Amino acid sequence: MTGESGKAKVKRILIEPLVKGGMRKSPKHKAEDHCAMLDRIAGKLSYLSEEQLSGLREFCIRAASGREHDIWPEEQHIVNWAYRQEAPPAERNEYVSSLMRSAMGQKSFMGGYHVELFIAACRWGPPPSKYEISKLRQRADDNRSKRERVQRAVSRGDVAELDRQWLGWFEDQERRCLEVMQAEGEGARA
Repeated sequence: MTGESGKAKVKRILIEPLVKGGMRKSPKHKAEDHCAMLDRIAGKLSYLSEEQLSGLREFCIRAASGREHDIWPEEQHIVNWAYRQEAPPAERNEYVSSLMRSAMGQKSFMGGYHVELFIAACRWGPPPSKYEISKLRQRADDNRSKRERVQRAVSRGDVAELDRQWLGWFEDQERRCLEVMQAEGEGARA
């Protein structure tokens, strides 16, 4: 469907079929709270593909509670299942954004391992321990050396295709990392 927003897609593929199929709100929720929950789910999962949303719909049916198995699963369960299929893009990932704009993110930038911290954060790990930070610093040193070597090969015109692809990927990760850090910093200052 051209022009359809991500939220509209979630409502069309996930929410509306479940509602039409008889899925009900939990008796412990007010109607307006349930509607707000469905709207939040639509916003949080708007990055998923139609196929992923269809699969998630099946998970919701299986996880429904109540005597008739027709009560919506809790919001956090639905979101967690979705994130297991595919984590949100880093630019929309609250964990990544908060980590990268935190003191740890600023320290990583000053220490030159911000890209490695960004990549690790995108994998949904908890904030790294001191040991893991030492590994990120080592990886950053290795990546810096590799980047310099590949850039020299590019300037000579004798770069291997895999190295060229790696350099493009790494530079894209760095660009995304800096965009997240700058966007969040500007938002925090505003």
